Amino acid sequence: MENPSSRRGAVLLIVLVVVMFLAVAGYSYSRWTISELELVAQAQADVQSRLAADSGVEWVAAQLATRKAGDSAELLNQPTRFRGQLVTGDPARPRSAFRFTMVAPVEHDLFARGVRYGLMDESARLNLNTLKEIELDDDELSEWLLPIPGMTDPLIAAIRDWIDEDDVPLPGGAESDYYGTLTPPYRAKNGPLGTLDELLSVKGVTPELLYGEDTNRNGVLDPNENDADASWPLDNADGILNFGWTAYFSAHAFERNLRADGSDKINLNTGFLTDLYDQLEDEFGQDVATFVTAFRMSGPTQDLLAAASSATGGTPSRSAGQAGSGGGGRSGGGGNNSGSSTSGGNGGLGAGAALGGTGLGPGGTVTRNGMDLSKGAAFRINSIYDLIDSQTTMIRNGGNPAILNSPWKNDPSELERLLPTLVDTLGLSDEPSVPGRINIQQARQELLVGLPGMTQGVAEIIMTAQPIDSTGSYRSGNEAKYQTTGWLLIDGHVDLPTMRSLDKFITAGGDVFRVQVLGLADGGGPVARVEAIIDATRQPPRVAAFRDLRDLGIGFQRGWLLPEGSQ
Repeated sequence: MENPSSRRGAVLLIVLVVVMFLAVAGYSYSRWTISELELVAQAQADVQSRLAADSGVEWVAAQLATRKAGDSAELLNQPTRFRGQLVTGDPARPRSAFRFTMVAPVEHDLFARGVRYGLMDESARLNLNTLKEIELDDDELSEWLLPIPGMTDPLIAAIRDWIDEDDVPLPGGAESDYYGTLTPPYRAKNGPLGTLDELLSVKGVTPELLYGEDTNRNGVLDPNENDADASWPLDNADGILNFGWTAYFSAHAFERNLRADGSDKINLNTGFLTDLYDQLEDEFGQDVATFVTAFRMSGPTQDLLAAASSATGGTPSRSAGQAGSGGGGRSGGGGNNSGSSTSGGNGGLGAGAALGGTGLGPGGTVTRNGMDLSKGAAFRINSIYDLIDSQTTMIRNGGNPAILNSPWKNDPSELERLLPTLVDTLGLSDEPSVPGRINIQQARQELLVGLPGMTQGVAEIIMTAQPIDSTGSYRSGNEAKYQTTGWLLIDGHVDLPTMRSLDKFITAGGDVFRVQVLGLADGGGPVARVEAIIDATRQPPRVAAFRDLRDLGIGFQRGWLLPEGSQ
């Protein structure tokens, strides 16, 4: 007969085994559950970091919508404004507090050791889409672009071929007949660039040319970017970060062609001379209205781009103002003006258009201050500086031509007071934006030195005057003076003819901005990194381009991204 105590011992053993298995299963389930919760939390943190970065982009767009005239300096380096902005959560619970930070390279720091907290003005770069419109011959264009590291004449030709509208290659360039021989074959775009990355499809352009040594696009010289061939990328280990062409070129650089208050500027090249006269008279008085209108009809009595003085040593090579010369360069748009009724859209219109429904005098003439405007304009104004210290001829009440002097003199104190108003009030076309001029407040020296009329010495002076120093700090003072590029003339660095030549190519600020935004939590976890280009030439500002940079890594120390003193 079986011993009952033995049965009870076997049952106990079975129970213990079952309990052990249940305990192991429970432990495994608990670990799996915790792992799943951690993964969910990680995924949630990843999403929240990205949303924080996206919020930063939208926040910047809102800031640009309400910015005031002359506050571009406020966008360059403001840690309290652009660093560690709290989006959501409680800083007392670090894993719940998500922030965004905007970073940008320190342009004057050759060793690229740190960052500044602000935006990058796209106008500090050349908008390559304007190359087909720039009124420079091949030699002048080469002189401008060849100082850029890695640039060659064949590369210039290939880029121009890529964006022009035809399939006829320039000498040394390439069109669809070349790209069709590649594997896989493709066609030349023959249209404007949407992003700079498209340059990688252009004959001869390599990632090394486009991005330089800054492979993770953070603007900081990382150890792997300064170790020769020990790790990727291959670099020269000279302790200086080569940014590549991204530091010199853009596909989105524009300026807003409106006044600071958002109203329309007075278009100096309007075909309706009655409107031009009336608007100028309301704004500046009869003397200015008379001179500018007479200038449009008769042109200057002297060569506006006469040889520059020894202040620059340059000799501008393009004539200014006359109808049929192509006029206006990049800042005006439009075609040649021959004085006919519809020439170029921006030139002088004929008598019928000039009537404008007002001012009709005896015999069908249109008059303002005794001037007959019915013949329309014969000259185009290429720069506001065309009107400074100039002369023109005027016929009043059918009399003999008389010399008329500009009411605006080339006097430093007068110009310092007057230029901000002139630049804000007067435009050269009715286009909503002006493409392609270079912001001398942030541009690199290699992009400035080859400009027509520019010299090495003047370019170095501009670099010294730029508002961000080698530490990324903002140099305060003289903001009003540097509101326009006229300080080059006011301070005697260039003469008036050179200023007229340079004005088509330079500006003191643009209205399209590049921003690199990072989103992260105070308590660690994933970091989102995005780059956006925000077009503030319109209201409301819009995101013109967007890229997720997380595939390039975080790129920055976490301590740089959180509020100062938080770590």
